[in-house]
Amino acid sequence: GEGAPEELLESYGPERREHVVEIIRQAVEIGRLICMVDPTAVATRDAQMKAAMKDPALGLKPPQRLLVRVLGKLAPGLAAGNGINAKFISHDADVVAAYQNDPLVHNKICARLVISMLQIGERVLQRANGLSTPTLLMAAGSDRLVDPAGSAEFARRAGSGPLNTRWYESAFHEIFNEAEPLRMQVMSDLRKWLHHHFPAEVQTAQHAARLVPGESGHSA
Repeated sequence: GEGAPEELLESYGPERREHVVEIIRQAVEIGRLICMVDPTAVATRDAQMKAAMKDPALGLKPPQRLLVRVLGKLAPGLAAGNGINAKFISHDADVVAAYQNDPLVHNKICARLVISMLQIGERVLQRANGLSTPTLLMAAGSDRLVDPAGSAEFARRAGSGPLNTRWYESAFHEIFNEAEPLRMQVMSDLRKWLHHHFPAEVQTAQHAARLVPGESGHSA
């Protein structure tokens, strides 16, 4: 059969330009780390890299741990691809398509944000056994964007006091945007929990919703 038209090649440059520019920018940033000549700066860089190798970042493999820690200290604003595969957002194809076509969605994340997320996650785990407020933990058991083991560990440390856990074994990351009937089950579980623990607040919210023009007044 006939191949693609030659005009297709005309779009190659514009389509690849953004990727090439980003790769070059990151290469320049890494090059700055490698090409230091000031003895004091070099000594500081080496010490930070050695410390990074000994400082376990939650859930990261050694090469990732080194890269994140070093960049967090020397180039915290350097952005890189976040590695998110949109097909694992939800089992609902429409939700995935909406995510992929949303102009406000991007695939970048910087070392500073990664480190902050790791530090906060570790702090939350450390304080889990002190949980005193009624809390509903809703977790996706088949999440491939974040490790569901973190939610399981939080539940284990928190115990069965004020924490109620709902574990959706087959769910992907966005449980409230999952395919039916799972989405309906998630929403039902949330409604039941809110009605049980905060009945007065739910009643107030329902009353306020009925006062808004155009609202249907459906129960929460």
